[in-house]
Amino acid sequence: MDKRYSLSLIAILLIAWPATAELPSPESYLMNEAEELKLAASAAPEAISSGATYYVLKRDGFAEARKGTNGFHCFVERSWSGPSPTNARLFDSSIRAPHCINPEGARTTMREIFMVAEMAMAGHGQEEIDPAIERAYGDGTLTLPTELSLTYMMSKHQHLGRAGAWKPHVMLWLPYLTESQVGDIAIGRRTPNAVLAGKVGSRRTVLVFPVPDFIE
Repeated sequence: MDKRYSLSLIAILLIAWPATAELPSPESYLMNEAEELKLAASAAPEAISSGATYYVLKRDGFAEARKGTNGFHCFVERSWSGPSPTNARLFDSSIRAPHCINPEGARTTMREIFMVAEMAMAGHGQEEIDPAIERAYGDGTLTLPTELSLTYMMSKHQHLGRAGAWKPHVMLWLPYLTESQVGDIAIGRRTPNAVLAGKVGSRRTVLVFPVPDFIE
């Protein structure tokens, strides 16, 4: 791993299901629905979250819980589907990552997240999930963003693994973005500017911008 990257952010974002690990029980990922909705709402400012569509995780994957009006979609991501699911670290069923994602992200990125969640809740491991995702992109079931795909992650109560809540931030999903395209501002050093993360140069590349304040 390139030591230039922010180690704390990589610990958060490079989340996967190791093929050799014992899988936690699916029930360990479930939450009380009211608490899950409240946590999801804390991902973004109220001007966005108040009109969003909401999802909660069920035993067979994410299910719509509340229909919104503004095109944004909010949910609490678990540990299986961070920006680089093929870079393994141990699963942590305590991870709770509230997202509010914009319409283009919901059309594209969120569909992959939900597909991974459905497979993971069915007990499939990384060795089965990864090829299924590749096939889904190959046959057009999943597609890459063609416009800005943006996710708010500003919850004070997010739990992102060893880094805890880390920082409130906004993520731009920018497939195949490379260091050379963005320059030093995004190489991942510990600066207040931006961090290039995920699997850089792949379809799971994200540009992460810390923002000043958490949302309760």
